[in-house]
Amino acid sequence: MNFFRRHIIFITIALSLVGILVFFMLQKNDLQHEVPASAIPAPLTQRMSGMVTRYGSNGHGDIDKMLMKGKAGQLWIHFPPHAARFVLQATDRQVAVTIEYTADIHGKGETNNELRTITVRRNHLVDLRSIPPPPPSRGDEVTVSGNKFYIRKDEEGRMIGFVLAGTLVVLPPHIAENLMPMILTAQELTVKGQQRSDEDGFVNVYGKVLRPSSITVDHQTYLVQ
Repeated sequence: MNFFRRHIIFITIALSLVGILVFFMLQKNDLQHEVPASAIPAPLTQRMSGMVTRYGSNGHGDIDKMLMKGKAGQLWIHFPPHAARFVLQATDRQVAVTIEYTADIHGKGETNNELRTITVRRNHLVDLRSIPPPPPSRGDEVTVSGNKFYIRKDEEGRMIGFVLAGTLVVLPPHIAENLMPMILTAQELTVKGQQRSDEDGFVNVYGKVLRPSSITVDHQTYLVQ
């Protein structure tokens, strides 16, 4: 009995030592993988002088980037869509400007250039950090109708809405999926809804932006919820 008892005690001690060793090894590995906040590089602040040659937009047609051309070449610079009206007013494509932007390098080596300020002729400064997003708003109640329209899709080929009478009608995904067959063959469309205010600062390449509350397709009305 004493022999077996000694073996049991020995095995128990050995397992305890192995457990302690494994615990410290795991702790060491965790410490090796931890990256202190100070080691993460902050976005680099850059300056560039030149002229804006083009503007770009997101999947819904809201302008949110510009192509700057300077001595070193061309560079796409992104900015918040709600700041587009201020950016376009300051960056007339016939006027040289100086911009300040941050270059944030991601883990995959991609660089995101985010606009911070625009200086025009040294005396007109637009600071995008001082332009807050607009507060939530229902917009103005409007009605648009017509028999000429065209479908708009995002970069992945999904229908996001249609342009009618110079207005982009933005549809929720489930509404777009259900109404697309009827919209594609419609002879007449009438849309009621809330139109985004120009005061919000957005600029859309298709014109006005409308979020519908109802859509009438050839005299058949569908509520949008």
